[in-house]
Amino acid sequence: MQNILTLIDFTSTSEIALKQSIAIAKKHGAKVTLLHIADYYAEDEKAGIKEKLWPYAKQIEEAGLTHSVIITGGTLIQEVKNVVISLSPNLVVVGTHGKKGIKQNLFGSTIFKMIQEISTHTLVVNDDSTIVEGGFNKILLPIAPHPDYLLKVKAAKELISPTGIMVIFILIKPGAILDNKLIRNIEATKEYLNQNGVRWSYFSEDSTKYAVGYSKETLELVSQMNVDLISIMARVS
Repeated sequence: MQNILTLIDFTSTSEIALKQSIAIAKKHGAKVTLLHIADYYAEDEKAGIKEKLWPYAKQIEEAGLTHSVIITGGTLIQEVKNVVISLSPNLVVVGTHGKKGIKQNLFGSTIFKMIQEISTHTLVVNDDSTIVEGGFNKILLPIAPHPDYLLKVKAAKELISPTGIMVIFILIKPGAILDNKLIRNIEATKEYLNQNGVRWSYFSEDSTKYAVGYSKETLELVSQMNVDLISIMARVS
Protein backbone atom coordinates (compact mmCIF):
# COMPACT_ATOMS: atom_id res chain seq x y z
CA MET A 1 0.00 0.00 0.00
CA GLN A 2 1.54 3.27 -1.14
CA ASN A 3 -1.08 6.02 -1.00
CA ILE A 4 -4.14 6.51 1.23
CA LEU A 5 -6.71 9.13 0.24
CA THR A 6 -8.51 10.61 3.26
CA LEU A 7 -11.58 12.83 2.95
CA ILE A 8 -11.60 15.79 5.33
CA ASP A 9 -14.67 17.96 5.99
CA PHE A 10 -13.51 19.53 9.27
CA THR A 11 -15.84 17.44 11.46
CA SER A 12 -14.94 15.21 14.39
CA THR A 13 -15.56 12.16 12.20
CA SER A 14 -13.00 13.24 9.63
CA GLU A 15 -10.56 13.52 12.54
CA ILE A 16 -11.25 9.83 13.24
CA ALA A 17 -10.77 9.06 9.54
CA LEU A 18 -7.41 10.86 9.61
CA LYS A 19 -6.15 9.05 12.71
CA GLN A 20 -7.12 5.66 11.28
CA SER A 21 -5.45 6.58 7.98
CA ILE A 22 -2.27 7.45 9.85
CA ALA A 23 -2.37 4.13 11.73
CA ILE A 24 -2.71 2.19 8.46
CA ALA A 25 -0.07 4.31 6.72
CA LYS A 26 2.42 3.64 9.54
CA LYS A 27 1.86 -0.11 9.12
CA HIS A 28 2.60 0.05 5.39
CA GLY A 29 4.90 3.08 5.11
CA ALA A 30 2.28 4.77 2.91
CA LYS A 31 1.69 8.39 1.99
CA VAL A 32 -1.53 10.10 3.14
CA THR A 33 -3.31 12.45 0.76
CA LEU A 34 -5.89 14.80 2.28
CA LEU A 35 -8.88 15.68 0.11
CA HIS A 36 -11.29 18.50 0.92
CA ILE A 37 -14.32 19.04 -1.31
CA ALA A 38 -16.21 22.30 -0.95
CA ASP A 39 -19.64 22.82 -2.49
CA TYR A 40 -18.06 25.80 -4.21
CA TYR A 41 -15.05 27.98 -3.54
CA ALA A 42 -13.31 30.89 -5.25
CA GLU A 43 -9.59 30.61 -5.95
CA ASP A 44 -8.80 33.33 -3.41
CA GLU A 45 -10.39 31.15 -0.69
CA LYS A 46 -7.94 28.30 -1.28
CA ALA A 47 -5.31 29.72 1.09
CA GLY A 48 -7.86 29.83 3.91
CA ILE A 49 -8.87 26.21 3.32
CA LYS A 50 -5.21 25.17 3.28
CA GLU A 51 -4.74 26.89 6.62
CA LYS A 52 -7.68 24.95 8.08
CA LEU A 53 -6.16 21.72 6.73
CA TRP A 54 -2.76 22.39 8.29
CA PRO A 55 -3.57 20.79 11.71
CA TYR A 56 -4.49 17.59 9.86
CA ALA A 57 -1.33 17.68 7.76
CA LYS A 58 0.74 18.37 10.88
CA GLN A 59 -0.52 15.13 12.47
CA ILE A 60 0.73 13.20 9.44
CA GLU A 61 4.14 14.88 9.61
CA GLU A 62 4.41 14.20 13.34
CA ALA A 63 3.79 10.52 12.60
CA GLY A 64 6.86 10.57 10.31
CA LEU A 65 4.79 10.15 7.15
CA THR A 66 4.64 12.08 3.89
CA HIS A 67 1.47 13.82 2.77
CA SER A 68 -0.13 15.95 0.09
CA VAL A 69 -3.26 18.10 0.01
CA ILE A 70 -5.96 18.33 -2.66
CA ILE A 71 -8.67 21.00 -2.54
CA THR A 72 -11.49 20.98 -5.03
CA GLY A 73 -15.07 22.17 -5.41
CA GLY A 74 -18.16 20.36 -6.63
CA THR A 75 -20.30 17.36 -5.75
CA LEU A 76 -18.88 14.69 -3.47
CA ILE A 77 -19.29 11.68 -5.74
CA GLN A 78 -18.01 13.29 -8.93
CA GLU A 79 -15.02 14.96 -7.30
CA VAL A 80 -13.96 11.79 -5.48
CA LYS A 81 -14.27 9.88 -8.76
CA ASN A 82 -12.07 12.45 -10.50
CA VAL A 83 -9.40 12.35 -7.80
CA VAL A 84 -9.39 8.54 -7.64
CA ILE A 85 -8.91 8.34 -11.40
CA SER A 86 -6.01 10.81 -11.36
CA LEU A 87 -4.35 9.66 -8.13
CA SER A 88 -5.03 5.87 -8.14
CA PRO A 89 -4.86 5.53 -4.33
CA ASN A 90 -4.71 2.08 -2.76
CA LEU A 91 -7.34 2.97 -0.16
CA VAL A 92 -9.93 5.69 0.42
CA VAL A 93 -10.85 6.50 4.04
CA VAL A 94 -14.05 8.44 4.70
CA GLY A 95 -16.27 9.24 7.65
CA THR A 96 -20.04 8.93 7.78
CA HIS A 97 -21.92 10.76 10.50
CA GLY A 98 -25.56 11.47 9.91
CA LYS A 99 -26.66 14.80 8.51
CA LYS A 100 -23.51 16.77 9.32
CA GLY A 101 -20.58 17.30 6.97
CA ILE A 102 -20.42 14.38 4.57
CA LYS A 103 -24.11 14.08 4.79
CA GLN A 104 -25.93 10.76 5.30
CA ASN A 105 -25.77 7.43 7.01
CA LEU A 106 -23.86 4.68 5.23
CA PHE A 107 -26.46 2.43 3.65
CA GLY A 108 -28.56 3.97 0.89
CA SER A 109 -26.60 7.17 1.36
CA THR A 110 -24.32 9.49 -0.55
CA ILE A 111 -21.31 7.69 0.93
CA PHE A 112 -22.51 4.26 -0.16
CA LYS A 113 -23.26 5.58 -3.65
CA MET A 114 -19.76 7.05 -3.76
CA ILE A 115 -18.25 3.67 -2.84
CA GLN A 116 -20.21 2.03 -5.65
CA GLU A 117 -18.93 4.59 -8.16
CA ILE A 118 -15.19 4.29 -7.48
CA SER A 119 -12.88 1.38 -8.17
CA THR A 120 -10.72 1.78 -5.06
CA HIS A 121 -11.20 -0.11 -1.80
CA THR A 122 -12.83 2.13 0.81
CA LEU A 123 -12.72 2.12 4.60
CA VAL A 124 -15.72 3.81 6.25
CA VAL A 125 -15.53 5.01 9.86
CA ASN A 126 -18.16 6.69 12.02
CA ASP A 127 -18.38 8.77 15.18
CA ASP A 128 -18.13 5.67 17.37
CA SER A 129 -15.17 4.06 15.59
CA THR A 130 -12.15 3.22 17.72
CA ILE A 131 -8.73 3.90 16.20
CA VAL A 132 -6.94 0.59 15.62
CA GLU A 133 -3.14 0.56 15.54
CA GLY A 134 -1.14 -2.16 13.77
CA GLY A 135 -4.11 -3.69 11.97
CA PHE A 136 -7.59 -4.92 12.85
CA ASN A 137 -7.81 -7.95 15.12
CA LYS A 138 -11.02 -9.50 13.81
CA ILE A 139 -12.48 -8.90 10.35
CA LEU A 140 -15.83 -10.32 9.29
CA LEU A 141 -16.00 -11.62 5.70
CA PRO A 142 -19.63 -12.23 4.71
CA ILE A 143 -19.56 -14.68 1.82
CA ALA A 144 -21.08 -13.73 -1.56
CA PRO A 145 -21.21 -15.45 -4.96
CA HIS A 146 -19.60 -12.41 -6.65
CA PRO A 147 -16.98 -13.43 -9.28
CA ASP A 148 -14.57 -10.80 -7.88
CA TYR A 149 -15.10 -11.82 -4.26
CA LEU A 150 -11.43 -12.65 -3.70
CA LEU A 151 -10.52 -9.00 -4.33
CA LYS A 152 -12.40 -8.18 -1.13
CA VAL A 153 -10.46 -10.82 0.77
CA LYS A 154 -7.14 -9.50 -0.52
CA ALA A 155 -8.07 -5.94 0.50
CA ALA A 156 -9.08 -7.10 3.98
CA LYS A 157 -5.77 -8.94 4.33
CA GLU A 158 -3.94 -5.61 3.98
CA LEU A 159 -5.79 -4.27 7.04
CA ILE A 160 -5.52 -7.19 9.45
CA SER A 161 -2.99 -7.35 12.26
CA PRO A 162 -0.25 -10.04 12.15
CA THR A 163 -2.08 -11.92 14.92
CA GLY A 164 -5.59 -11.12 13.68
CA ILE A 165 -8.27 -13.50 12.45
CA MET A 166 -10.65 -13.45 9.47
CA VAL A 167 -14.14 -14.78 10.14
CA ILE A 168 -15.59 -16.31 6.97
CA PHE A 169 -19.29 -15.87 7.55
CA ILE A 170 -22.56 -16.83 5.91
CA LEU A 171 -26.21 -16.49 6.79
CA ILE A 172 -28.19 -19.35 5.24
CA LYS A 173 -31.70 -18.62 4.01
CA PRO A 174 -34.50 -20.84 5.29
CA GLY A 175 -34.61 -24.01 3.19
CA ALA A 176 -31.65 -22.96 1.04
CA ILE A 177 -28.46 -24.85 0.24
CA LEU A 178 -25.10 -23.38 -0.70
CA ASP A 179 -24.69 -23.02 -4.44
CA ASN A 180 -21.48 -23.76 -6.31
CA LYS A 181 -20.42 -20.10 -6.55
CA LEU A 182 -20.62 -19.64 -2.79
CA ILE A 183 -18.78 -22.89 -2.12
CA ARG A 184 -16.08 -21.92 -4.62
CA ASN A 185 -15.57 -18.53 -2.92
CA ILE A 186 -15.45 -20.12 0.53
CA GLU A 187 -12.75 -22.59 -0.55
CA ALA A 188 -10.80 -19.92 -2.49
CA THR A 189 -10.85 -17.68 0.59
CA LYS A 190 -9.56 -20.43 2.86
CA GLU A 191 -6.79 -21.30 0.37
CA TYR A 192 -5.73 -17.64 -0.04
CA LEU A 193 -5.62 -17.01 3.70
CA ASN A 194 -3.67 -20.21 4.31
CA GLN A 195 -1.14 -19.26 1.62
CA ASN A 196 -0.65 -15.84 3.23
CA GLY A 197 -0.41 -17.07 6.81
CA VAL A 198 -3.64 -15.40 7.95
CA ARG A 199 -5.65 -17.11 10.67
CA TRP A 200 -9.30 -17.74 9.87
CA SER A 201 -12.44 -19.35 11.20
CA TYR A 202 -15.66 -20.34 9.46
CA PHE A 203 -19.04 -19.46 10.92
CA SER A 204 -22.48 -20.13 9.45
CA GLU A 205 -25.82 -19.11 10.89
CA ASP A 206 -29.32 -20.15 9.85
CA SER A 207 -31.38 -17.07 9.12
CA THR A 208 -34.61 -16.87 11.08
CA LYS A 209 -36.46 -15.10 8.29
CA TYR A 210 -36.57 -14.89 4.54
CA ALA A 211 -35.38 -11.55 3.16
CA VAL A 212 -33.66 -10.09 0.12
CA GLY A 213 -30.74 -8.89 2.27
CA TYR A 214 -29.34 -9.86 5.62
CA SER A 215 -27.58 -6.70 6.77
CA LYS A 216 -29.75 -6.28 9.87
CA GLU A 217 -29.14 -9.84 11.09
CA THR A 218 -25.45 -9.58 10.27
CA LEU A 219 -25.09 -6.34 12.23
CA GLU A 220 -26.90 -7.89 15.19
CA LEU A 221 -24.27 -10.64 15.27
CA VAL A 222 -21.32 -8.26 14.99
CA SER A 223 -21.49 -7.06 18.58
CA GLN A 224 -21.80 -10.63 19.83
CA MET A 225 -18.71 -11.68 17.86
CA ASN A 226 -16.59 -8.66 18.93
CA VAL A 227 -15.75 -7.79 15.31
CA ASP A 228 -13.53 -4.78 14.51
CA LEU A 229 -14.36 -4.47 10.82
CA ILE A 230 -16.92 -5.78 8.32
CA SER A 231 -15.76 -6.26 4.73
CA ILE A 232 -18.55 -5.90 2.17
CA MET A 233 -18.93 -5.87 -1.60
CA ALA A 234 -20.37 -2.54 -2.71
CA ARG A 235 -21.58 -3.96 -6.01
CA VAL A 236 -24.12 -6.77 -5.90
CA SER A 237 -23.46 -10.20 -7.38
